[in-house]
Amino acid sequence: MKYRPLANHVLISMKILTKTFEPDGVIQRPDSCAEMPQEGRIVATGTGCALDVGTMVLIPWATGREVHINGRYNRQVKESDVLAIVEAA
Repeated sequence: MKYRPLANHVLISMKILTKTFEPDGVIQRPDSCAEMPQEGRIVATGTGCALDVGTMVLIPWATGREVHINGRYNRQVKESDVLAIVEAA
């Protein structure tokens, strides 16, 4: 399936947080990462976006809409919601 956001929206393929397992089998997410920005790679952009496909970016934890495409976890956000571009050192 091909997906293309409209206007100034971008589709970001998110990195999945590492899960920790407790002895009772319950998955625990560390509280320290509950409100931290998330990192992901832009996989599609709307026609009015200045960002390029393939760019690594940071977005706030609870922004945009969750979209599942071909079994992948993605978020669609406005371009203005992107906090930073992640560059390799």
